[in-house]
Amino acid sequence: MVNLHGALISTALPFSVGQRIELEVFITGKKAEAEVVWSDPEKPLTYGVELATPQNIWGVSLPPSDWCGD
Repeated sequence: MVNLHGALISTALPFSVGQRIELEVFITGKKAEAEVVWSDPEKPLTYGVELATPQNIWGVSLPPSDWCGD
């Protein structure tokens, strides 16, 4: 799962909540600073990360700004 503010990711290496990391999306070639904000106690190596600056580094289409989603 991804959005402008962060993502839910799975990793090969353990992280700590509060750890600052750099994410790189190989498909788009974009990088961003992020912070690990959540760790899944039931799924080791699964984390919630928050981007330092909200942005679309993922290369996914986003809904228009006037879309309310109702």
